[in-house]
Amino acid sequence: MIKNAKELLSKYKQGTISAEEKQLVEDWFMEYGTDEKILLNELQIDDVKAEMWQVVDRKRDKVRKLKLWPRIAIAAALALMVLSAGLLYISKQTGPDLIVAVKSNDVAPGRNTATLTFSNGQVIVLDDQKNGVVIHAKALTYNDGSKVVEERGLPAAAQQMVATTPRGGTYQIMLPDGSRVWMNAASTLRFPSAFTNLKNRTVELIGEAYFEVSKDREHPFIVKTSQQAIKVLGTHFNVNAYPDESDEKTVLLEGAVNVNGRETLSPGQQLQIGSDGKASVDNVDTEGAVAWKNGYFLFKDVPLQTIMRQLSRWYNIEIIYNGQLKEETFNGLIRRNSNLSRILKVLEKGGVKFNLEGKKLIVTP
Repeated sequence: MIKNAKELLSKYKQGTISAEEKQLVEDWFMEYGTDEKILLNELQIDDVKAEMWQVVDRKRDKVRKLKLWPRIAIAAALALMVLSAGLLYISKQTGPDLIVAVKSNDVAPGRNTATLTFSNGQVIVLDDQKNGVVIHAKALTYNDGSKVVEERGLPAAAQQMVATTPRGGTYQIMLPDGSRVWMNAASTLRFPSAFTNLKNRTVELIGEAYFEVSKDREHPFIVKTSQQAIKVLGTHFNVNAYPDESDEKTVLLEGAVNVNGRETLSPGQQLQIGSDGKASVDNVDTEGAVAWKNGYFLFKDVPLQTIMRQLSRWYNIEIIYNGQLKEETFNGLIRRNSNLSRILKVLEKGGVKFNLEGKKLIVTP
């Protein structure tokens, strides 16, 4: 019996599971947390896994309606995610659970979409069936090797290029030096079409991007934002520099970076800098910073307004507040490929009401 459940979970993680089997696995997660006496901690995770396997086996012939999972601690949720790769979880620091409203309309999640703009004004709309583009000196290809445009359609000389993802869009860019950039929604990256004969490999960012920089000690890689000049030689880091956020954040995952010639970060550290230029460095959980790149929203003591800004960018919706926000924070783990209604249902279990009217989301705290 347990062997069958293990195989089911393995299929779930690999994405080869059927719709019915997927429902069975998620049903266990959603049902288990509805017992008010259950509060998992890290020492209980192994016991939970064993019981989960048995419950899934017993339920193979009985598909039930999903229930929300409001009471499982965030540490347990993250650990179980490694097995399930698809659970939903949300909790709020204060306030009772409320009945979830049924939505009459819905909004699909963001997708792979972006444009490339050349200095001569030429704009190329990138294929939304692809997920990445490779910048060569004389040609553009997708990361599967297919051509973006015929070579005769490209400007001949090296020049500045701009990659732009709209609200509801994401894309990967491989720069001429082999560095890889994952662009989040509503972001802009400016870069040269070739780094040849340049002392520094300088790019400019508005929005959010994750960088894996190719090592080149002779030619430092510099990311410029409105508040930062991030200098690296070869490393992995995430930069959040949206204009509508109060602070810019740089989180280092590997290697070392220097910010504004003053602060040097070590892996696991975050530099946060406000519009007044004041900076602070703290140790952080890097999973939260790159969750978007890995296909999740991950909230750890995050205010509702911050969550709404993320949803607004990813689902390309307008947020309208009906009433004054309370000083509350949320914890949660939600897949980014979910339709908006599913995420709202989970958030509503934290005591917030939503009314979706087309592309306008009315939030009642």
